[in-house]
Amino acid sequence: MRFARHAIHRSDAEIFAAARRALDRNPRVPAAVRVHVNDGTVMLTGSVRAMWERDAADQTVRGVDGAHGVENDIYVINISDAELETPDE
Repeated sequence: MRFARHAIHRSDAEIFAAARRALDRNPRVPAAVRVHVNDGTVMLTGSVRAMWERDAADQTVRGVDGAHGVENDIYVINISDAELETPDE
């Protein structure tokens, strides 16, 4: 998805660093979210446990100056309570 930003030019490396910092500072975004930048477009990948975590990552990188768009390829894994429990030994 493309969006309009101020006419700030930043290299992909600068956008990556700013996006990674923003994600790392947001406690709602799991560390498993990965970021890549190609021609000013921020691409998010990885998996999260809830849609709100996916949305938090998306909204966080939309605020990065110089980014031209965001492709959010994060997927939500539905884990049942039984799968979260540690098996008895």
